[in-house]
Amino acid sequence: MTQFRCPACRARLGEEPACPRCGCDLILVRRAEAQAARLVVRALQAWAGDDRQGALKCARAALALEHSPLALGVLRCLVQAQDAGSSRAPGRAEPARQDVEP
Repeated sequence: MTQFRCPACRARLGEEPACPRCGCDLILVRRAEAQAARLVVRALQAWAGDDRQGALKCARAALALEHSPLALGVLRCLVQAQDAGSSRAPGRAEPARQDVEP
């Protein structure tokens, strides 16, 4: 997990389950981050298995949990491949469009 700031008081955070400054419980935030990362992996696996709809679903779900650059990039590539009518695997995808919104 990446180091970030507390959503309540903006203190720098480590891996603790609560903010050391204000005591905000971060367990659900950490779970959402982990689930988002798993969904990005599932999206890539589905895309590699030629399941574009499943890949899109997983990528969008990942973005709903955490707006990460990786999840956004995966979604952009998937949308571009869908627009081109392609089922290319991630390693063979063309560069993503920059104007795609989740």
